[in-house]
Amino acid sequence: MIWPNGDRFQGEWFEGKRTGRGTLFYVNGKKYQGDWFEEKQIGQGKVTWPNGDVYEGGILNGLANGHGTFIYANREKYVGDWNLGKRDGIGILYNADGTIKQSGTWRDNSIVAGSN
Repeated sequence: MIWPNGDRFQGEWFEGKRTGRGTLFYVNGKKYQGDWFEEKQIGQGKVTWPNGDVYEGGILNGLANGHGTFIYANREKYVGDWNLGKRDGIGILYNADGTIKQSGTWRDNSIVAGSN
């Protein structure tokens, strides 16, 4: 299926809605591969951005949610909990060389308890 804006979807449909597994290729180069339920990106998925950022893990309404790993284009990596697209819960941010940069409890993308 190709939308008027150029985005295209390949995957499963149920009763006319994206439901199951599928991939959405955005015209801007972003790509989502993962679970769908009634037109919403929900469950487990992988998002790849044109700049090289990659997220893989829990997804709710298209946002990182639950446990997941975000690898930034600069090779830093966050592994941990997410809440609606923000680092929130227990997690570790690694430097590009794999050493720990920050570890502990996160709220609203900032570390609130732990080490930096």
